[in-house]
Amino acid sequence: MTTGIAIPQAEKAAAPAGWIARHPLVTMYLIMFGVEFTNATLYILYSRGLISFKVPDGLAFIMSLLHPAVAAALVTVAISGRKGLRELFSRFLIWRVSGWWYLFIFAFYAIDMLAGNSLNAVFGGVKSVLPIAGDPLWAIPIKFGLFLGFGLLTNTEEIAWRGVALPLLKARYNNALMAALLVALPEALLHAPDYFVDEMNFRKSVGALIPKAVC
Repeated sequence: MTTGIAIPQAEKAAAPAGWIARHPLVTMYLIMFGVEFTNATLYILYSRGLISFKVPDGLAFIMSLLHPAVAAALVTVAISGRKGLRELFSRFLIWRVSGWWYLFIFAFYAIDMLAGNSLNAVFGGVKSVLPIAGDPLWAIPIKFGLFLGFGLLTNTEEIAWRGVALPLLKARYNNALMAALLVALPEALLHAPDYFVDEMNFRKSVGALIPKAVC
């Protein structure tokens, strides 16, 4: 993915767009962490009986699904206008490497989940039941493919992390490794509340490897 976000002279932009253009990452992180942590906190408090209300499941899902894309789009428009927004989404349709590398990434994702689950059990945790447990062998690649396809369509976080944050950090530090690490840390932190959700045992078991997988 190219670093196609052009930074205009922020002083020429009108407020609040001017502030967003001067502080694009801060703006994006405030939106993403604000929505995600608010939803998670309300749900955790509700599940533990500390409050009597929660965000409706459908609304919480939609907010969780859309807020990264909304944050990324808002920042991109403030920085580069509508042209930048078109370029942002068009870059996700460009294949720059062989299809074998995409296959490797998908396979590594499966290995990463299995390794995280096993390590969790080794260190005394409860080994989670895999979603494919008990399925016939022929159904496993189909279910895994559907899982990846659903993830590609609904994981709008990548628009924010890879589409906006990574190019801006690479441009600022001129170091791809530094930029990747600075993306991995807040990305892992964004999902920290999941460790307090009782229903997400599988996420807890694989979570130890999230920063490594991101990098």
